[in-house]
Amino acid sequence: MNFIYPRIKIINKFLLVIFVIVSIFVKVYQIGYRSFFQDELYSVSAALEPNFDLFLNNWVLYDSNAPLYYFFLRLWLKIIPATEFWIRLPSVIFVLLASFILINGIKKRFNNDTWFYLLLFILTSYGFLFFAQEARAYGLLLLLISLQLLTFIDLLQCKKEENKSRFILLFTFFSLLASYTHYTGILFSCILYSILIFEFRSDLFFLKKILVSILLLLALGLLWMNNFLFFFHLDKSMIIHQKWAILKSIIPMLFFGYSIIGKYFSILMILIYFYSSFVLLKNFVLLKKVNKIIVKLGVFSFGVLFLSPFIPYLFSYRHYIFLIPIILLAFSILICSFFKISEYQKSILLLFGILIVVNQGFVHYKSDRENWRQTVDYVAENLKDKNTKVIIIGEPWESSPKEYLLKNRGDLNLSIRRKTYYLYYFNQLADNKKIDIVVLRPSNKIIEEYINKELLTNDKVFVLLYTGGFSKDINNLKINGIVDKKEFYGHVVFTCTKKY
Repeated sequence: MNFIYPRIKIINKFLLVIFVIVSIFVKVYQIGYRSFFQDELYSVSAALEPNFDLFLNNWVLYDSNAPLYYFFLRLWLKIIPATEFWIRLPSVIFVLLASFILINGIKKRFNNDTWFYLLLFILTSYGFLFFAQEARAYGLLLLLISLQLLTFIDLLQCKKEENKSRFILLFTFFSLLASYTHYTGILFSCILYSILIFEFRSDLFFLKKILVSILLLLALGLLWMNNFLFFFHLDKSMIIHQKWAILKSIIPMLFFGYSIIGKYFSILMILIYFYSSFVLLKNFVLLKKVNKIIVKLGVFSFGVLFLSPFIPYLFSYRHYIFLIPIILLAFSILICSFFKISEYQKSILLLFGILIVVNQGFVHYKSDRENWRQTVDYVAENLKDKNTKVIIIGEPWESSPKEYLLKNRGDLNLSIRRKTYYLYYFNQLADNKKIDIVVLRPSNKIIEEYINKELLTNDKVFVLLYTGGFSKDINNLKINGIVDKKEFYGHVVFTCTKKY
């Protein structure tokens, strides 16, 4: 059997390469074929706003997310075409960099197989695939949190004072960038700083450096403080009351996705995690100090996930992405510390990993997203050469976003932007045709009067409805013409044609 063992190691290296290639391919493959969804269109519309003052005041300052990604995307689109592929490409790069840096960083810092398990979990994590193909700040957040984690580990392991000073500077820098990328970056930074203060409480000299780092971050954070605090004064009714269903979104996103295979493997991993934690209670003293801290942080993070139905402001699965790297790292440390596996078992795990990633790819590309592009494409194909009226059901943009937010925390601030979102695709798909786009509030009387008036001089009037929330009422409109209804995912198009 001794002559077989080297062959297994060679096979595992080959499987590892295949695993990495498949994982990269799945993240990159056809990133441009999906239409943007509403949150992505917010990012794109903000970045494409030519007027810098409007870019800040209409988009960046009154979004609950921090501004770093918007500034990056604005610069990116100065030199890169504004298409789905090119706009999403940075997120793919951020996620791939986060994966490589975290796995390779752990391999260098831990003299065991922790990196191997972390590689398995990160490459099969559906969250890393999902947010790699989204033009939002989460890919950048994953990268910065991964860098934070590595410098955090360096600080805990470091013995030389001069190296500690270098690491605290890097940690401060990554914490600042993470905090300016998403407000959960602020939460994660607060958690890590709290641990550092506790661990170095007896080292007064270095404790002062940690406190200086915190003061520096607070000073630099003043630039965004007013905008951050503004959202705490808004109506919280839509974001405080959660349901247990949020866990059904978080757990598959954290591990292996929403397919049948993914859900069962996700549940299995949860059970293994709790079993490992139970075993750890008896052997906790055997772990190194840094491992103990990371495992405690992982258990704490898991507790946060299970309390998610009761946590205000973190009301979506995407708000918990900042916990994914630490949970997967803690899980990897647990398994490496208490479960020894052979090269043959590694082969099986790598094969399962490849199977899961391929399955995730198939399921991901079949899943539906908002069809903004498909909706506009349908209208563009049916436009005539002469001027055509297109009605968008929403809120006319007549005030500042701040005023709309103070009136209504939820829909109004999004409703005023629907014309801009539709225009992004009209400018691409119907740029050579004359279109007059108007925004009407969801009032039967207003819509009826406007359409009937336009049908006196136009053969067709198109009505675009986002999410179908008004579709039942619009079917009962008294229109002097023929109304055809075409449904897309997240959208409805009503074509009102004059009777002859």
